[in-house]
Amino acid sequence: MVVQIFTRVLIPVFEGEETLIPHPSNALNALPQWFLLLIAVNTFTLVPVAEELLFRGVLYTGLAAIWNKPMAMIVTSVGFIALHPENLSSGSTLTHLGMLVITVMMVAARELTGALYVPVMLHAGFNLSSIIFN
Repeated sequence: MVVQIFTRVLIPVFEGEETLIPHPSNALNALPQWFLLLIAVNTFTLVPVAEELLFRGVLYTGLAAIWNKPMAMIVTSVGFIALHPENLSSGSTLTHLGMLVITVMMVAARELTGALYVPVMLHAGFNLSSIIFN
C-alpha cells in the first residue's frame, strides 16, 4: 500500500510516471534507486519514531495507567504485530515468536529506562538490520 501511495502521489510530482516506472507490476524493482534509498532511510528513521511514539509512548503509557502493566503490554504488542501483516503472512511460527519477543523488548526498554528514545533506537536498529540482510 505504501508503495502504491508513493508511486501514485509522489513520483508524478517529480517526473512523469511513465519515465520512472515503465511497468508498475514490477513493484519495487521498477522504482528508481534514489526512491528505494528514500524508502530505506524512512524505514529506519521516521517509521520507528512514529510507531514507538504511538505504541510505547501513547498507548502503552495510557493503558498501563488504567490497567496493569502486563495487560497493557499484551494489548499494545498485539496491536503492534497486527500493524505488520507482512510478518504474520509469512506463516512462520518463528517469525511470529520473533515479533512477540521484539514487542516485549520494546516495552521492557521503555519500562527499564523510562525513556522513549531507547525503544526508538532499538526499533531503528532492527529495521536497519532487516534492510541490510534482506
